[in-house]
Amino acid sequence: MRASARNPWLVFAVVFASGVVMMMGQYKVAPLMGTLVDYFDVDAAVGGWLMSAFSFAGIALGIPAAIILGKAGARRAGTIAIGCSAVGNVAGMLATEETIAVLIVARVLEGVGVAVLGVVAPAVIARLFDERRQGLPLGIWSTWIAAGMLFSYPVAVPLADAFGTWKAVWCLCAVLSTLTEILYFCIVRPPEREACRNGREAQARRPFAAGRSFYALIAAYVFFSSAMAAFNTYAPAYLQYGLGASATAASLLSTFISAGALLGGLAAGAIVQKTQRPLWTMRAGLVAYGAIFLWAFGFPLEAAAPLLALVGFIKVFCPTSVYDAVPRFVGPSDVGMAMGIVSVAQNIGMTLGPPAIGAALGSLSSASWGSASGVLVALCALGLAFAAAARSPQRSDSRARQPDA
Repeated sequence: MRASARNPWLVFAVVFASGVVMMMGQYKVAPLMGTLVDYFDVDAAVGGWLMSAFSFAGIALGIPAAIILGKAGARRAGTIAIGCSAVGNVAGMLATEETIAVLIVARVLEGVGVAVLGVVAPAVIARLFDERRQGLPLGIWSTWIAAGMLFSYPVAVPLADAFGTWKAVWCLCAVLSTLTEILYFCIVRPPEREACRNGREAQARRPFAAGRSFYALIAAYVFFSSAMAAFNTYAPAYLQYGLGASATAASLLSTFISAGALLGGLAAGAIVQKTQRPLWTMRAGLVAYGAIFLWAFGFPLEAAAPLLALVGFIKVFCPTSVYDAVPRFVGPSDVGMAMGIVSVAQNIGMTLGPPAIGAALGSLSSASWGSASGVLVALCALGLAFAAAARSPQRSDSRARQPDA
């Protein structure tokens, strides 16, 4: 018997580590944005494409990633995804001062890897654990973005300064991606394919015919993702322009969002696993998120650290609930496609949210921060309305989701 079959937590650890490394790669640009803009002699708008490439890749590849999962299996699909990250980081190091397009293309390649792993990983995790025990591991998985940010922000600038080039950070990410790719290939095994009891049930529960409640949940996740991405994007600007913090202090304070999310993932996972009510947990998270966003861009500097940590703590309740609820709506063989739809929804929200807040703010030097807070509350309210319309599916029989021996 393989080690992965004996210990699903070992498989989970490798999958989670792979995700964190890829998120480190995604967010390595943010703390180095000033350095990159100066190096390539471009404006901030062009530099912003270095981040936007990921969201567009997620929108375009959410469903294809699910197809890749179904055709190639979890082991090969995940290995390919992490390999895209490694190759993308190596390609990025080839960019010169005159070829920022090379770096943008390399970032798109990294984004392809993230899009595929974002579908593969929760599908694998949902199969590794029985339905009653999947809440906690899915709660931990929901922190993969926050964990990547938390590890990337403190490392990127010192490493670039130590070696005198931003390419040192790309090199580190390439090495870490290669190591996790090897671990993933050696340890992760594809989940068993479980057939539904009859063809009629399988047809009725396929993602594209999963029913109104499934798509109400997806719509709620779009609005949540919009609010989350918008706040994450402009919180440092509020600290700097609205409260007068230095750029360094604003960046440091922003890491409290990630720190809070790591604790929130454990709490959300434990609650979902204990109550077995992911939709109610999501609704509670949206209520709390909307309430705290009444002061999203209105808190004083001395309250920044605890409030940002609280925002991070609350925000992971929604993704944890979605990851736990989605497999309940579809047949086991269709979890991957359902997660692909979730990935598309998340990336649509992340693409639309920041521009909506940007329009409400206007110029950062004279921003209407109160109006931006109102937009965030409205996004949470819309998400809550759709979440309230969703109804929990009938619980499937308890299944052991173990990888093949």
